[in-house]
Amino acid sequence: MTSTFPAPRHPSRRRWAWLLLLAGSGVCCAAILLFPWLVLQGEAAVALSVRFVFSHLCHQDPQRSLSLAGVVLPVCNRCLALYLGGFLGVLLAPLARGHAAWLLGRRVLLLGPLLLTGLDAGLDLAGAWNSTLWSRVATGGPAGLGVGLFLTLYLESRPRSGPVPHRGNMGQ
Repeated sequence: MTSTFPAPRHPSRRRWAWLLLLAGSGVCCAAILLFPWLVLQGEAAVALSVRFVFSHLCHQDPQRSLSLAGVVLPVCNRCLALYLGGFLGVLLAPLARGHAAWLLGRRVLLLGPLLLTGLDAGLDLAGAWNSTLWSRVATGGPAGLGVGLFLTLYLESRPRSGPVPHRGNMGQ
């Protein structure tokens, strides 16, 4: 069973949703990728703040994280792929607006990559599979792309909420 979502009625609302998601995901990616520069510039307080924020979202295992300029990034490879994929999904969402109802009605396109990411992580935690850099990137990137794309299209397609008139005041 597929559900349909109405097309956005307010172009300005669509634009604001997209811009906010693009800015938010862009700031996250920039914070991750600029982290080594902050460390090398001696901006310890800012760098520690970035690491602290991401510590609530990622295990930050240095053996599972990329290094840039000799500095370990504040997120693991899988999280980096998720963030970069999410940014790309938000960035590409305007190209998919004409197919939003179709895409949103096929949640398997989102659930598939999420399940593969969970399977890669879960089997690794259980000791049944050794997750590698490439398996983390290959599962995290598409999952992030799907989440960014679906979240953007979903928020853009939601009907605008507002005050509901009281029955007694209708027509008066």
